[in-house]
Amino acid sequence: KMEQGFDKAAIDAQLAGLRGKQATWVSLPLKKKLQLLKDVAKDLSETKEEFLKIIAANKHTKNVQAEWSVFAVPIFRLIRLLVEVLKNADKGSKIQFEELPAKKVGNQYRVNALPWSMHDRTAFLGFSAEVWIQEGKPLSQGGDMLKADANGALGLVLGAGNQASIGIADAIYKLINCNEVVFLKHNPVNEYMFPIYDKALRGFIKAGFYEHCTGGIDVGKYLIEKCDSVHITGSDKAYDAIVWGGSPKSGTPPFKKEITSELGCITPWIIVPGKYTSGELKRVATECAGALSNNCSFNCVAPKLLVTSKSWPQRTEFLNHLKSTLASMETEFAYYPGAKERWQKFKDAYPESSTVISPKNYDPNGKILTLPWLLIESVPLEEDQLAFNMEAWSPVLCETSLDSKDIPDFLKEAVTWCNEKVWGNLSASIFLTDSTQDKFKKEFEEAVKAMRYGTVSVNHWTALAFLWGTPWGGYPGNAPTNIQSGEGFVHNFLMLDNIEKTVARCSLDLPLGIILSFSPLAKNSESFSESLANHELSPSVFTLGSLAWQATWN
Repeated sequence: KMEQGFDKAAIDAQLAGLRGKQATWVSLPLKKKLQLLKDVAKDLSETKEEFLKIIAANKHTKNVQAEWSVFAVPIFRLIRLLVEVLKNADKGSKIQFEELPAKKVGNQYRVNALPWSMHDRTAFLGFSAEVWIQEGKPLSQGGDMLKADANGALGLVLGAGNQASIGIADAIYKLINCNEVVFLKHNPVNEYMFPIYDKALRGFIKAGFYEHCTGGIDVGKYLIEKCDSVHITGSDKAYDAIVWGGSPKSGTPPFKKEITSELGCITPWIIVPGKYTSGELKRVATECAGALSNNCSFNCVAPKLLVTSKSWPQRTEFLNHLKSTLASMETEFAYYPGAKERWQKFKDAYPESSTVISPKNYDPNGKILTLPWLLIESVPLEEDQLAFNMEAWSPVLCETSLDSKDIPDFLKEAVTWCNEKVWGNLSASIFLTDSTQDKFKKEFEEAVKAMRYGTVSVNHWTALAFLWGTPWGGYPGNAPTNIQSGEGFVHNFLMLDNIEKTVARCSLDLPLGIILSFSPLAKNSESFSESLANHELSPSVFTLGSLAWQATWN
């Protein structure tokens, strides 16, 4: 563990070891790389009991099994699908990829990413996901892997402080997709995960292809100087500190190394007006509350802005469902630094339109800091509003409404406002009834196409796309002077190049099932989460049967 005045000699020894192995990694047969990758899944699965104890002690959550699932499922699935996609690729001296399940729409390739297998068709019944390639660009794979220099390179991963799975997933991206050896620096917020990473990645550590350490900003600065490339999951301010170093953000940045980044988002949920049944309204409200509550809302995919229509007759009914659902839930430990101050900043900015919804376990004088839900309605459509410019990173949800004359108008105006006036472009969700989608199919598809977000989900939370291992990152084209949600796509089990975005879909009639599995609202969250983790680790008819049974009762 590195503190102020850290041991440079120790880090230098780790770096020297990696430097000595970077050429070996590039030339290592893919079969051996994939075996190391499969060992991560096996070794990670063996840390479960230790993980549960660490999480219970540090996050003070009751639902530790769900935490395990949120941690393990994306990693198990990413590893399994990478191995599947690459299993026949190592033929001779050139990487050969399997034929992609793609179609061409106009001048754009769209690649099916879900369902990917027979198991997916059952486990994620009713869901689909396509990866859209940038218009006019060819369909290709493995560009970063194939362009790696024979001498290799050393990539630095600056880990996320919120979700523990992100660091391992980012390390895998740098190792496999980018063909680099990796040094990972843990975020101080969750550096307690160090022993879990140490065990899960011990195969890579022993082989000399991966190292890691804890530490603060001083350690990060030192590592940035020593490594060839950087991937950071964090804030745009951290990115600016690396790339601009305090100099004015204009022209070419002084930082010349390759850097990719995932930097958060004010995640919008666009609620298309229409005639919803009471059950459909409750479904959207329940899903929104569940998504807001996960990890105490310390997620870059947490809903932060509801976009509704002023003329929608069911707007008040929907918001009342949302309030009553939030009031019935327990809040989690507000562990992220600055959460209380950010929460208060939003409340102070909107004193007349804020509703404080105290969950049943809220205790302002308790030993563990918890925060009430804060719902802010009717944010004015003005560019300088806090709700459109600052990610709350606390249990806050804002709502704004458009004065649209009809549904086609609303679709255009909502998408335009989110694209141009709301900070960030990582992911967004859009909800509408099946009948509305059928009636305005052309206008709706034009709206989806126009959404400038790295992931667009129709009728569900975008976190599911993160779980599925589809490409994850901000919409391409963010400039260093205004980096928004970052640049580059991680995960990407299909190894695709020239990505525009992922579009995932389901019907509003689909039962909540897996959508709620990671929230306190799930009826059997622990057993469902365990079944899902077991299935993604080693899918079989038995794990699939258990998962289907649990989903029925979730």
